[in-house]
Amino acid sequence: MDAPLVTKKFRHRCTLENCNFSVMKLIGGCTSCKNYYCHIHRIPDNHKCKYLSHLKEKEKMKLESRLLNESTAKKSKINCI
Repeated sequence: MDAPLVTKKFRHRCTLENCNFSVMKLIGGCTSCKNYYCHIHRIPDNHKCKYLSHLKEKEKMKLESRLLNESTAKKSKINCI
């Protein structure tokens, strides 16, 4: 008679070495390096993401664009008055 198959429940762990925290699927994925991390290491700065410099440059460009748009909007409001 065959023994019933016992399946182990697979638990996802943080990708970072020496970290045994569980991964939070909804918020644990890094959009740049596509790895999954725990609640502590999910932020690119905390897991030393290899695309960190690219992310910072992209964020800087986004902020500069927003600042330029806001300053242009303020000037147009002043000119309308």
